Amino acid sequence: MTGASLTSDQSNIVIDPGQRKTLTLSLSISPTVKPNQVVEGYLHFKADHPGQSLSMPYLAYYGDTTKEQVIDSPAFMPNSAFHGGYLMDENNTPLGISDRVSLSAYVNNHDNKTNWRKVVSCIHPARVAFSPNGDHHQDSITPFVFAKQSLANVKAQIVNDQGNVIRVIDQETDTDKSIANDSGNLDLSTSFSMRQNPKALQWDGRYIDQSTGKSIVVPNGRYHYQLVTTNYNDGADQQQLASYPVEVDTRAPQATAVTYNRKTGRLTGQFNDHGAGFTGISRGILSTNGHQFGIKLTKKAALAGQFSDRLTSIVKQMLMKHQANLTLTDIAGNSTKVAVHRKLSGLATKKANVSFDRAPQLKWFKYGIGKNASSSYLEISNKKVFTLYARVPKGVPALNAYAKDTGTNKVVKGRLNPKTGVVAFTCHFSQTGYETIQGWSQVPQKKFGAYLKSPSTLIVVSQLPKAPLIAKLKKTTLRLISNAQAQKKTKSIFGSPIPNGHKTSQLTYRRAPSKGIKFFQLHDNASTFLNAANSATIYDLQTHQLTINGQISSPNKQRLVILATPDKTDPANRVRISKNGTFKFKVPFNPTEQRGVGYNLYTKTILRNGQSKVQKQRGILEIYLDVVKPSLAVSENVENNRIRLTGTVNDNVSGVKLDVNGNNLFSQQKDAGFNSHDQNQPLNPYPDYQINQSYDLTPGRNTFTVKAIDQVGNVTIKRFVANGQG
Repeated sequence: MTGASLTSDQSNIVIDPGQRKTLTLSLSISPTVKPNQVVEGYLHFKADHPGQSLSMPYLAYYGDTTKEQVIDSPAFMPNSAFHGGYLMDENNTPLGISDRVSLSAYVNNHDNKTNWRKVVSCIHPARVAFSPNGDHHQDSITPFVFAKQSLANVKAQIVNDQGNVIRVIDQETDTDKSIANDSGNLDLSTSFSMRQNPKALQWDGRYIDQSTGKSIVVPNGRYHYQLVTTNYNDGADQQQLASYPVEVDTRAPQATAVTYNRKTGRLTGQFNDHGAGFTGISRGILSTNGHQFGIKLTKKAALAGQFSDRLTSIVKQMLMKHQANLTLTDIAGNSTKVAVHRKLSGLATKKANVSFDRAPQLKWFKYGIGKNASSSYLEISNKKVFTLYARVPKGVPALNAYAKDTGTNKVVKGRLNPKTGVVAFTCHFSQTGYETIQGWSQVPQKKFGAYLKSPSTLIVVSQLPKAPLIAKLKKTTLRLISNAQAQKKTKSIFGSPIPNGHKTSQLTYRRAPSKGIKFFQLHDNASTFLNAANSATIYDLQTHQLTINGQISSPNKQRLVILATPDKTDPANRVRISKNGTFKFKVPFNPTEQRGVGYNLYTKTILRNGQSKVQKQRGILEIYLDVVKPSLAVSENVENNRIRLTGTVNDNVSGVKLDVNGNNLFSQQKDAGFNSHDQNQPLNPYPDYQINQSYDLTPGRNTFTVKAIDQVGNVTIKRFVANGQG
């Protein structure tokens, strides 16, 4: 570090074999040295004998580590590093752009223009809205944020437009910083401490009404979802605040005078909304004859307006025979549906000769002649630009084809001749001169915003000066597979994908359940959390026996071994199977214990040659059992129109949470586990949490519900009722 010096209290030091001496070093740093930087290097100790000199590495940080903004900026800001920092609904849809269905139609069918990572830069903070009305469309919000440091505590709270905290959703301890894995960076909710409940930060738009003690939806209006973070290190900014504006809107939009006019071929009408409104991406959904089509409403964000959208010949043909309705959905997720008035007088509609049941597929042309002809690799001498051809099904409405350069991730949309099914892609060589191109096609499904996507096929194009130009190569059109075969290979896409790290297999070791067996009250190849309530029918408190029950699919061909003891050959591990395949098997389990119970399922199959073969499947039931409820001691004191709650809370297992009227006031570290390794030490090493909370009383009845909840869901509840003056 330039500007820093190190001095020692001794210029020479002599150390005999086996001896230890202390050397005091003093560090002096000039005021001109720039703070908040990582410092690393070596301390050298030169010996007077060859081979005895020492070099000691050091790594330090000069400055205040809390000065760094720990929660990354939102994706729509230029200094965003992780492209997160926004609110999403229960289906991972980023809010503040459009409703879920319209956004799915926009992103999933415009690969050449955008993708789910890019589109979040279009979020407008003033348009972030959701509708907690119970219709399963944008009913809740969850922050998708990235942390630049591991944090001691993260508190999620809701603040109203008066600046008052109306709900503390959750508090999490010991969260991880966002780091990259093989697939990308991991957001805050994938922290190891949150693996048991990755949706702990989700807000359902509700709070507890203090007068009744019941959960209700908050009034429509503007709120802020806030994350209050606490750094492990002391410093000026040890506690920081990240705030995300959001509108709660449960008012449905209106659509009037919705008419189809056969003469003009247009669908017209008016729209109006008293809440969040619409954007240029918003689409009305025209439903007729079992199909849905998008109707453009407005070019820019608007609360009201008129629309006039020219329909395709396919839609016009359907409207001649079938009734229709139009659904409008605002950006908060509220919907309304109205009938379409059809004016059918006028010119005859031209019949569209199309097929809706054709599956998408794509095959690259074969280039070259003889044995050197290939549809997966070609060498050309084109310097910059080249055109690739592929074949797709012809006569399929709204089919689009795309090609992606896997090196640059650039996507181009193909130019399609629907009569011949030939599509052309204009591609470019990068500096490497070696491009791997991924091609696919896709078609809309009956549901608007959903698409059927074909498998991707690869072709590698290499730039070679002595090779011919691509235009000089012979091109052969390959035959497509049958429609039935293509249907089996397609993939349905709708909405936004599951974020990286959020799939069950990524959060834990969990894998798919074994085939041929199901367990009635335990999760197969996954974790099951059993408490006093949900284990009452399968756990015996007297004998400490846990009953594992389930059913196998072929009792005449299968046998089951559950490893109550480690020896898989132990006869006691053999499970008795009834004629219908059901079974019950008991394993010893402590009242508080975490254990993986393994099993082997053997299935006999007959091969084509008549011989039999036994297939073995291994599985595991990861069981967390705790039948002990948390301890909760609370007393009340009412004075001067305020109630004061005091007491203690704890649990036999670490990780207890304390809620008062749905507000999470305390979350204990949950890193001690469920198994006792030292009988002389308590399973939970943490002391009781001291409750000391006061609340203003409102006029009339006031209800306070205090809950202690442990990791597996045991709950201890205390309720207090006090009357307020006024």
